[in-house]
Amino acid sequence: MREPGSGTRTLMERLFAEHNVAPRTGAEFGSNETIKQAVMAGLGLAFISAHTVAAEVAAGWLSVLPVEGLPIVRQWYAVRGKQKQLLPAGVAMWDFLKAEGASFLPAV
Repeated sequence: MREPGSGTRTLMERLFAEHNVAPRTGAEFGSNETIKQAVMAGLGLAFISAHTVAAEVAAGWLSVLPVEGLPIVRQWYAVRGKQKQLLPAGVAMWDFLKAEGASFLPAV
Protein backbone atom coordinates (compact mmCIF):
# COMPACT_ATOMS: atom_id res chain seq x y z
CA MET A 1 0.00 0.00 0.00
CA ARG A 2 1.01 3.62 -0.31
CA GLU A 3 2.83 5.44 2.47
CA PRO A 4 0.98 7.24 5.31
CA GLY A 5 -0.28 10.61 4.11
CA SER A 6 -0.88 9.48 0.54
CA GLY A 7 -4.27 10.49 -0.86
CA THR A 8 -4.77 7.01 -2.31
CA ARG A 9 -4.05 5.42 1.07
CA THR A 10 -6.43 7.81 2.81
CA LEU A 11 -9.22 6.86 0.39
CA MET A 12 -8.49 3.16 0.87
CA GLU A 13 -8.46 3.45 4.65
CA ARG A 14 -11.75 5.37 4.58
CA LEU A 15 -13.40 2.74 2.36
CA PHE A 16 -12.16 -0.09 4.57
CA ALA A 17 -13.28 1.68 7.74
CA GLU A 18 -16.78 2.18 6.28
CA HIS A 19 -16.98 -1.60 5.85
CA ASN A 20 -15.26 -2.47 9.18
CA VAL A 21 -12.34 -4.10 7.38
CA ALA A 22 -8.78 -3.90 8.67
CA PRO A 23 -6.29 -4.22 5.80
CA ARG A 24 -3.36 -6.57 6.24
CA THR A 25 -0.31 -4.60 5.23
CA GLY A 26 2.44 -6.61 3.61
CA ALA A 27 4.51 -3.62 2.51
CA GLU A 28 4.37 0.14 2.14
CA PHE A 29 5.76 1.90 -0.91
CA GLY A 30 6.13 5.58 -1.73
CA SER A 31 5.87 5.08 -5.48
CA ASN A 32 3.04 3.92 -7.74
CA GLU A 33 5.58 2.33 -10.08
CA THR A 34 6.99 0.20 -7.24
CA ILE A 35 3.47 -0.90 -6.29
CA LYS A 36 2.68 -1.85 -9.90
CA GLN A 37 5.90 -3.85 -10.21
CA ALA A 38 5.21 -5.66 -6.91
CA VAL A 39 1.73 -6.67 -8.07
CA MET A 40 3.03 -7.77 -11.48
CA ALA A 41 5.62 -9.89 -9.64
CA GLY A 42 2.78 -11.66 -7.83
CA LEU A 43 3.34 -10.12 -4.40
CA GLY A 44 -0.30 -9.22 -3.80
CA LEU A 45 -3.09 -6.78 -4.58
CA ALA A 46 -3.09 -2.99 -4.65
CA PHE A 47 -5.56 -0.14 -4.31
CA ILE A 48 -4.28 2.36 -6.86
CA SER A 49 -5.57 5.12 -9.15
CA ALA A 50 -7.01 3.97 -12.47
CA HIS A 51 -4.96 6.47 -14.47
CA THR A 52 -1.79 5.04 -12.92
CA VAL A 53 -2.43 1.54 -14.26
CA ALA A 54 -4.31 2.28 -17.50
CA ALA A 55 -1.40 1.23 -19.76
CA GLU A 56 -0.67 -1.96 -17.81
CA VAL A 57 -4.36 -2.94 -17.79
CA ALA A 58 -4.63 -2.28 -21.54
CA ALA A 59 -1.53 -4.43 -22.12
CA GLY A 60 -2.97 -7.25 -20.01
CA TRP A 61 -0.23 -7.07 -17.38
CA LEU A 62 -2.64 -6.08 -14.61
CA SER A 63 -6.34 -6.72 -14.03
CA VAL A 64 -8.96 -4.61 -12.33
CA LEU A 65 -10.98 -6.59 -9.81
CA PRO A 66 -14.71 -5.90 -9.52
CA VAL A 67 -15.11 -4.63 -5.95
CA GLU A 68 -18.31 -3.20 -4.50
CA GLY A 69 -17.88 0.52 -3.82
CA LEU A 70 -15.13 0.96 -6.42
CA PRO A 71 -14.03 2.90 -8.27
CA ILE A 72 -13.98 5.92 -6.03
CA VAL A 73 -14.38 8.84 -8.41
CA ARG A 74 -12.50 12.01 -7.52
CA GLN A 75 -12.36 15.41 -9.16
CA TRP A 76 -9.15 16.73 -10.71
CA TYR A 77 -8.44 20.45 -10.72
CA ALA A 78 -5.94 22.68 -12.46
CA VAL A 79 -5.30 25.81 -10.43
CA ARG A 80 -3.22 28.94 -10.73
CA GLY A 81 -2.87 32.21 -8.89
CA LYS A 82 -5.72 34.57 -9.77
CA GLN A 83 -3.39 37.50 -10.33
CA LYS A 84 -0.67 35.44 -12.05
CA GLN A 85 0.24 36.68 -15.53
CA LEU A 86 1.09 33.59 -17.55
CA LEU A 87 3.79 33.50 -20.19
CA PRO A 88 2.72 32.26 -23.65
CA ALA A 89 3.70 28.66 -22.85
CA GLY A 90 1.63 28.80 -19.67
CA VAL A 91 -1.38 30.20 -21.55
CA ALA A 92 -1.07 27.40 -24.11
CA MET A 93 -0.88 24.79 -21.35
CA TRP A 94 -3.84 26.30 -19.48
CA ASP A 95 -5.95 26.37 -22.67
CA PHE A 96 -4.95 22.81 -23.49
CA LEU A 97 -5.88 21.53 -20.02
CA LYS A 98 -9.28 23.20 -20.19
CA ALA A 99 -10.00 21.81 -23.65
CA GLU A 100 -8.37 18.36 -23.55
CA GLY A 101 -7.31 17.51 -19.99
CA ALA A 102 -10.22 15.19 -19.22
CA SER A 103 -9.45 13.05 -22.26
CA PHE A 104 -6.21 11.89 -20.61
CA LEU A 105 -8.04 10.30 -17.68
CA PRO A 106 -9.33 6.74 -18.02
CA ALA A 107 -13.07 6.19 -18.28
CA VAL A 108 -14.46 4.53 -15.16
